Amino acid sequence: MKPAFYFLLALFLFSSCSTPENKKSQFPQGDFILSILFQIDDNETYKLPIEVSITSQENNPTIKIKNGKEIIAIKEINWRNDSLHFKMPVFLSEFKLALVNDKFIGEFILNDREEPISFFVTGKKSTERFAAKQATSNIQGNWKTTFTYPDGDAYPAIGEFYQEGNIVTGTFLTETGDYRYLKGVLDEDSLKLSAFDGSHVFLFLAELDNDSLKGIFKGSNSHLEHWKAHKNEIFKLGNPDSLTYLKPGFKSIEFSFPNLKGEEVTFPSEKFNNKVVIVQLMGSWCPNCMDETAFFTELYDKYKPQGLEIISLAFERFKDFNKASSAVSRVKTHFDAKYYFLIAGTSSKENASNALPMINAVLSYPTAIFINKKGEVVKIHTGFSGPGTSEYTPYVLETTGLVEKLLSE
Repeated sequence: MKPAFYFLLALFLFSSCSTPENKKSQFPQGDFILSILFQIDDNETYKLPIEVSITSQENNPTIKIKNGKEIIAIKEINWRNDSLHFKMPVFLSEFKLALVNDKFIGEFILNDREEPISFFVTGKKSTERFAAKQATSNIQGNWKTTFTYPDGDAYPAIGEFYQEGNIVTGTFLTETGDYRYLKGVLDEDSLKLSAFDGSHVFLFLAELDNDSLKGIFKGSNSHLEHWKAHKNEIFKLGNPDSLTYLKPGFKSIEFSFPNLKGEEVTFPSEKFNNKVVIVQLMGSWCPNCMDETAFFTELYDKYKPQGLEIISLAFERFKDFNKASSAVSRVKTHFDAKYYFLIAGTSSKENASNALPMINAVLSYPTAIFINKKGEVVKIHTGFSGPGTSEYTPYVLETTGLVEKLLSE
């Protein structure tokens, strides 16, 4: 971000925080749209809108972020002298905002890496993510989609869209996960969708031309993908149970990594004998991993008495063990997950593949490895389609059935 921005931001925050202690600042209340700005150059800026509801009763502030059908409740809130500071649950991210003439100005900070990243934020009272005129078409249905990186590499996806009037919701399914709860509008023939999971910020823009959509996907200042889509109700992605597999000659996996206290945990070992085990490859920075962790927590609580164990191998963006452990502990506490969490290394997929050399490759976070009571791998599931997709409920039922079958053997 440019030096001028930091000077302006510092000026606002300093002015706000230097207000005399006895000033009675009124806590802002109502529906706001916070816009995270992706500054590309002097002539190009993208705004990613976030719906925020702010209330206060008896000096007890409440902040809720509306991410499509998902409501993210904020608990770590500090309001002082026209400065609002709140941390997102689960993720190591936060907003630092100043209230100036009933509008917010400040920054959104990602602390989940060695060098934090800051984005400029503005905010005003509103309930509309995007201004829109009446839609000229209806795009509801499934769309066969191709995303293309600037270097030409591409990957397939399915756009699942639902439309009421000019309001569009849905998501994109890929072979490694989904883009969670998207919401936006069809402004005449212009599609505008956004999502915010607490850490990642997604913006999808496209133009409808006859039976095709063509547009861009922005995920940060530097992240840009082009995408095109055609309506196709029968297109299927690759089978997530066949993308990751054991190399020839292997029937099982083995590893040894420290838990959050630094104590070594080895698999296989006596404590896992005659147990059904799920090994989860994840990262505290990964939104699809959080969806899977929520499901696995419920699964573990229900089937632990019958012999289920879950071991989460965390691949973090911090090289320092204490920082990585602290980030994963935040996840474990948030979900009240009682199973094993181990620090397995840094977050590159190459590093994860090296940590488990008996599998062909780690293609996605998360990846789940299902192991029977004999210690044999029976299935490896790549990615996770969360509750914002049509694939979630079938996968939950299928996985629950598999666990019950393995426990009964």
